[in-house]
Amino acid sequence: MPDELKPETNFTIKVSEKNQKAMTYTLAVVDEGLLDLTRFPTPDIHQSFYRHEALGVKTFDLYDYVIGAYSGSISNIYEIGGDDAAEQGKMNKANRFKPVVDYLGPFELKAGETKTHQVYMPNYIGSVRTMLIAGDAKKGAYGNTEKTTPVKKPLMVLASVPRKLSPGEEVSIPVTVFAMEDRIKNVTVKLATGEAFEAVNGNTQNLHFDGPGDDIVNFNYKIKPTDKVQKIRVEVSGHGETAFYETEIAVENPNPYAQKTTQYEVGKNQEKEIEIDSYGESGTRSARIEIASIPPIDFTKRLQYLIQSPYGSVESLAASGFPQLYMDEIIDLVNQDKAAAEKNLKNIIERIGEAQLSSGALPVWNGSKKANTNTTNISIRINRTSSNNFKSIC
Repeated sequence: MPDELKPETNFTIKVSEKNQKAMTYTLAVVDEGLLDLTRFPTPDIHQSFYRHEALGVKTFDLYDYVIGAYSGSISNIYEIGGDDAAEQGKMNKANRFKPVVDYLGPFELKAGETKTHQVYMPNYIGSVRTMLIAGDAKKGAYGNTEKTTPVKKPLMVLASVPRKLSPGEEVSIPVTVFAMEDRIKNVTVKLATGEAFEAVNGNTQNLHFDGPGDDIVNFNYKIKPTDKVQKIRVEVSGHGETAFYETEIAVENPNPYAQKTTQYEVGKNQEKEIEIDSYGESGTRSARIEIASIPPIDFTKRLQYLIQSPYGSVESLAASGFPQLYMDEIIDLVNQDKAAAEKNLKNIIERIGEAQLSSGALPVWNGSKKANTNTTNISIRINRTSSNNFKSIC
């Protein structure tokens, strides 16, 4: 294979056996930085197949019964304290790291044959390791080889972006441009952003290089509220060469949901004008009015809390779902709230089912192997009630 690779191009790998023997092999092209995280070596199949086997003896001890005799079973329950508070945030998470990982094979190579493979190198700057693992199971012969190859081009670019941003912040994005040849003199740098970025010093800057090297330009922005993952793309061009860098970043409001409730009393045949002071981010605010002839219970606020409940234990799921079965019998729900409640109930029933053990009982937390009587009873009730009253959502 080549001694140097270029991003966004195909390269060729030719495979043959030194002694013209037949073999079966696989190929892997992996980001060298990713491999360095765990010091991953090219697998040695021979050493793996012919290693010493572990002692096949089952052991047990009474440690927990002696040391934990006076602490009860609570000392061994490590799940307490966790929940799914950030579960929904994962669905809208920016993917900041897209490594190079290509796996090809397995392939059969006949005696004296040479095979050729075309591999595409994406927009990546750094170095990759190409690993070939080969073997002949009939003869018990195994081997491997590897080659580390730099990936570069005459003009390269890299932007440094924070992990996340918040509305109202001002951010400076440094962009590093690498000129690797003498002919690269004048370079134009353009930065394209999402809707949440308001440019302070423009989106285009120019650089001049006297020789091979690197230089940095800064782009300043004010961040506006948004609920979408923002994309950033940097493009550089000069003397017939081009390069680009793309990444994603999330714009998140660090403040929690806030609700404000005010009670008013209107007498018979009276009118009252109410002035509403809005707060929070634009586009995320809403107002509702609840009318009752008795002191209000504020069902709207409580319904929103149930629908947005972040806790993920089986007991919490059942407890938040059960009242929603009867909510529209107590108050008139708008279509949006009714749809949200039904969707939430579907999700709760599915998640409770995922946590169920082989015995039919349920644990406190999904993934735990220990059944809990209270959790099981509550969940049975919500499933039975939902089956009777809300067949359309089960």
